[in-house]
Amino acid sequence: MKRLLILLGCCVVLSCLSGCHNGTGGVEVIIENGGEFPEFLVGRWVADGHGWEFVFEEDGTISSAVINFGRMTVTPGHPNPITKEMGGEGIVEPGEWMVYYSPSSRELTVKISIKKLYMYVDLNENAVEGKCEDVFVGTVSEDNSFWQAYWTGFPEYTVHTAGKLNEELTERLSFDMMVNLTFEKLPPE
Repeated sequence: MKRLLILLGCCVVLSCLSGCHNGTGGVEVIIENGGEFPEFLVGRWVADGHGWEFVFEEDGTISSAVINFGRMTVTPGHPNPITKEMGGEGIVEPGEWMVYYSPSSRELTVKISIKKLYMYVDLNENAVEGKCEDVFVGTVSEDNSFWQAYWTGFPEYTVHTAGKLNEELTERLSFDMMVNLTFEKLPPE
C-alpha cells in the first residue's frame, strides 16, 4: 500500500514537471518529456482476469473501458446508464481518468475513477451504490503486444437489501492489495 501511494505521488510530481496534454471527455493524458502517444498503444487491450478492457485512441485518451464491477462498458466524461439487460437499473458516473506513459521505461499507468455508481436489481430488491478508483501500473512488452500491470482498487460500496440496510461492502472486498494482470492488445476488427 505504501509503495502504491509513493507511486501515485510520483505520477503527480511527474505530471507537473513533464510535458502533458489534456484529452477530451474527462481523460488526462500525460506523456513523459512532452512526447506523443505511441501508435503501438492505440487499440483495444484486454486483461487476462477480472474483466478489465481499455480502448486507447490516437491522442492517448480512453474512449471506453470495461470495468470489473458488472463487466459493463463505461465511456468517460458523461453518465452511463445501467439497463435491465445488464442485470439491473442505475447509473455509472465516471470521474477523472488519467493515462501516463513513459517512453524511456515503457511504463504505462492508467487511473479509472468512478465517482458514482448506483445499481438497483429487481431480484430481492437489492441496490449497490458507491464509488471507486482503480490504478494500473506496468511495463509494455518489447514486442508491443502485452502490458504486464499491477492493479490496485480502492472501492467504497454499500449494499441496500430488504433485510439488511446500508451494509458496507468495502471491508469485504480485498482489492486494496495489488493484483497482477496481463493485458493483451487485440488485433483491429
